[in-house]
Amino acid sequence: MTDGIEVDFNDLKKYFVDLGNKFNKVEKLAIEKGAEVAKEKLREKTPLYNRGGKIVYSYYTPSSEKGKTRKERKTVARYKKEHAKNNIVVEKVKDGHTFVGFNGEASWYVHFVEFGTFKINPKPFVQETERDSKQEIYKMMGEVLRKELLKK
Repeated sequence: MTDGIEVDFNDLKKYFVDLGNKFNKVEKLAIEKGAEVAKEKLREKTPLYNRGGKIVYSYYTPSSEKGKTRKERKTVARYKKEHAKNNIVVEKVKDGHTFVGFNGEASWYVHFVEFGTFKINPKPFVQETERDSKQEIYKMMGEVLRKELLKK
């Protein structure tokens, strides 16, 4: 051995391998925290739809009214049981991603509000939420990763 500086990358290599193993463990936590932010932002922007204090789902004619003339028939309204705002769910983290969206009945009718119909103008609140909250979600995920990875 000669006098001088010994350069050994084994310690550095071990550090990065350990950091990679640690990252795999905290990745799920960071995604979950980001999904919580997305869920809250989506809840804030999801519109409430009321018609006379009740949320109308559709109208139908009961089978007992069949055979009667249009003027004699009674039309009955079906009401939604829940607002879409109360049906936001976060799926479990799988393969490095998750899904924040609507469940149950809300998942069926929310696309009519989002994209509109020939009678309803679109209100793209899901797309707006995704666009407006992306930076905040990434910031939260970065904070979690930074905090967890720098722990000893």
